[in-house]
Parts: sequence; structure tokens; C-alpha cells
Amino acid sequence: MKQKIKSYISGKKLNRRKNSILKRRGFSLIETLIAIFIFSFAIAMLSGSFSSFLKNYATEKREQRALEDAQYVLNLMEKTIRTSIVSTTGGSASLSFQGADGNMIKLFDNSQSKCLAYLYEDKKMKLLTKTGSDTNINSCGNFSTGYTSADLTGDNIESVKVSGWVSTVGKPGRVSISLAVREVGQTSPINIGMTVSLRDFDPAPTCTDGRQNGTETGKDCGGSCPTACAAPTFSCTGSVIVNATLCTDDNIGLTADTAYTAVDSCGAPKCEYDCNAGFVKSGNSCI
Repeated sequence: MKQKIKSYISGKKLNRRKNSILKRRGFSLIETLIAIFIFSFAIAMLSGSFSSFLKNYATEKREQRALEDAQYVLNLMEKTIRTSIVSTTGGSASLSFQGADGNMIKLFDNSQSKCLAYLYEDKKMKLLTKTGSDTNINSCGNFSTGYTSADLTGDNIESVKVSGWVSTVGKPGRVSISLAVREVGQTSPINIGMTVSLRDFDPAPTCTDGRQNGTETGKDCGGSCPTACAAPTFSCTGSVIVNATLCTDDNIGLTADTAYTAVDSCGAPKCEYDCNAGFVKSGNSCI
């Protein structure tokens, strides 16, 4: 009898457990779809954020590498210029980087006895080096023929600004350089620069250095040089005055360019026109 009662009680408990399990509700189809959508959206957001992070990281690495390259070039230029003599087109006292000097810093490096130049071309900084060794700046030629070229940067140098002057006796030269670096996708360029003074002065002025210096009154002539400078020539300027006659020898021995002038009678000044008979002076004409 006791066994039957235990079996009955166990059966009742088992039935209640079965009924409890059957009464539990699972996820509906709509709830499952919503859950999948939310999960997919979260994964997409995370993927987008990760992709954006990787893109920004790659861009920053490119910008950092470009800046490091540009800084390396500036350091190299500073080291070279410091021990060099700067050459300018036509022997000018100042650099004209974007003008006569053709986007080049032309140098004779005393430490290497070499002629070289830094050239800005095609958005790159390039190094031009003359083959062989030289003795001074006068042997460098045109800084083109006989020179080899090597790229120092990629094509990410948006602009280059250079200013400075060459060395003279008692005054060292100085060069200032600024590079504007912009990588692809970069909104605005980053500017870096430096200023360097030349450690070695130019040698004393000579009559063959292609410059007007020392006591010279012209380029490599006059003063202490054996070659005399050609005398400058001057002339009368402006329109010839009609109904008038140029005063005798007024176009000879001029000390400066002088404008034609109408006068009532010839005097000491040059380039004077005396009105002919029957005409009178009116302003700078004869009527």
C-alpha cells in the first residue's frame, strides 16, 4: 500500500513538471527576426568603426612618414649648406629661388670638394651631384650638365620657400628653407622649416669670381682689378620735338639718360630743343 502511494505521488510530481515545461513559451518568429536584426546592426556598426579606425591609422602613418622624410631632407640640407659656398645666378648677393636661380640652391661643399644643388621639381626635392671632385665654386658649371639626380622625397612637397644671401668678407651667408608637406587625403599641408648660417665664408674677392665685390666698380672690373669697366652710355630720351632744332652737341657727353626738353634758347643742360623761327614754346612743344 505504501508503495502504491509513493508511486502515485511521484506520478503527480512528474505530471506537474511536464505541464510546467509545456506551458513555457519560446521566442516567436518576429522576436527572433528582431534579435537577428539588432545583432546584425551592432556587428555592422562595429565593423564600420574598425574600418574607419584602420583607414585613419593608415593615413596618419603616411603623413608621419612624409614628415619624417621631409625632416630628413631638411637635416641633410642644413648639414651640407653649413659647410658650403652658395652660388647665385649672375652673382647676385641674394638667392632668387623661384626666379633666376630656377628652384635650385646651388652649392660648393667644402667638406666634400663637390658641386651639388638641391632642386624642387615635380613636387619632389631632388639632389643634383656633379661627378668627380672640384676645387671651387667656379668649376661647378651650370649645375645641370654632368650632374646626376636623386629623389630625396616623394611627390608630396606642395611648395618650397627659400630666402637668403651669399657670404661676403666678414659676413657669413644665411639660408632659410620652408617645406609645405601634404599627403593624399590630407586637408591642409604641414609646414616645417629651418635656417642655417654658412660656417665657411666666401674667399676674399677676386677679379674672376663673377661678382661685383671688394673695390670693384663693376663685375670683375674697375677698382683693384686690372680690367677697366666699360664706360656707360647715355642718351636723350622721349619723343623728338617737332618745329625745333636740337641744340649743338646736346646729345654728346651725357652723364645720365635725359629727356628731350623744349626751350626758348639753348642753355647748359643737355637734350634741349630750340624752337625754330616762327614757332614759340608751349609746354614741351613748339607751336
